[in-house]
Amino acid sequence: MKNFIYIYHSDRTTPPPEESLKAWGEWFATLGEHVVDGGNPTAFGSKAVLKDGKVSKESDTVVGYSIIKAADLDEAVALTQNNPLSNAPGCEVRVYELGSM
Repeated sequence: MKNFIYIYHSDRTTPPPEESLKAWGEWFATLGEHVVDGGNPTAFGSKAVLKDGKVSKESDTVVGYSIIKAADLDEAVALTQNNPLSNAPGCEVRVYELGSM
């Protein structure tokens, strides 16, 4: 099994409504033993550190992450099928395989 990170994106600028949080919890429970790190939501707002050392205020759509384990990228993607963010306007889940150092 390999580790994958889900990066959750949403163009919403307010916290999700209660019904969305319930749907999220129901989907997340289906991941079961695939969960390595449940992750966390990100706080609203971010800054980008540029190569020249300057910092700029960025508009970013990242709202959280989770780390899961799966046999391959196809399985990791399949596990997102019923994720509420995968099916909501202005939202997406990006899936990346994690390497090792």
